[in-house]
Amino acid sequence: MPRRAFFIFGALGTGYLFVEIALMQKTALLLGHPTYSNRGDAAHPPPRLGGGQLRRRRLAWPPRVLVRRAVIAIVFLLIVEQWGLHAMCLALMPLPFALRAALLVLAVAPLGFVMGIPFPIGLREEREVSGAAWALGINAFSSVVASLLAVPTAMFFSFSAVAVLAMLLYAVAGLVAPRGAVTS
Repeated sequence: MPRRAFFIFGALGTGYLFVEIALMQKTALLLGHPTYSNRGDAAHPPPRLGGGQLRRRRLAWPPRVLVRRAVIAIVFLLIVEQWGLHAMCLALMPLPFALRAALLVLAVAPLGFVMGIPFPIGLREEREVSGAAWALGINAFSSVVASLLAVPTAMFFSFSAVAVLAMLLYAVAGLVAPRGAVTS
């Protein structure tokens, strides 16, 4: 497995968890309790991740172009959500819970959609079985490490800092990926 693939899958795993933890903190206020914010179907990208990969099959772009565009969209949407999600949450507070949850899912869905593109493309490009196994292992390990790093980072800096780190990690994955495992 090339070293670049290590950075790609490590950055994707860590960045993904950082996004989840930053969103969890921001959405707990809107949903009224951290337990509701923990539910993946209410506030986080996972249910919509498959949509990005399904849509990818219809696009004629080479994998490296698609990964670059997806990473740019992820960073852009994270910036928008960092500035806009808090204001949206405050504006939606008077609404009933079901409507707040539905609007939150709609607000986070585009981010989940584009986050569903880089990892499956990178995994598909790891043509050897051992390469795919390493990619999955690196991604899983980095996700565990991310969960351990995100909370202290948020405590010492802020949850916004966690989101900024997620943006940087996705940018690293996008910069490294075109020359590494995710090429056409």
